[in-house]
Amino acid sequence: MGIFARLFGGAGDRNARLAAWGGSVPVSDKQKAAMRHIWHAVQTRTAPQGEPLAALDEGELAHVLTICSASHRPREFGDANVLRLATYRALRDDGFSETEAAVALGMMFNFVGRDDI
Repeated sequence: MGIFARLFGGAGDRNARLAAWGGSVPVSDKQKAAMRHIWHAVQTRTAPQGEPLAALDEGELAHVLTICSASHRPREFGDANVLRLATYRALRDDGFSETEAAVALGMMFNFVGRDDI
């Protein structure tokens, strides 16, 4: 087990169980498309082109922000608040809007809306 896993409670199959939980969170195709656009920007460390979340209506965006929030992550997986804050600041420095950064954090730490895990 690596040093970060020991520090942040990453014992055993925790990430696999978190990924399974994240994959079970309902996300529509429209929401998933917007989220994938943001995830691609995270992978390339560039701000998302256009406004990927603009295609979502108010209710759809509210759902995405809810499932991406730190409070939505089940407590059994611990919290990653320090890492979330540091990553949020880095994403903002990379040109992400507040909302785009929030969605990226949810995908990164809650494993929601992802199909690459």
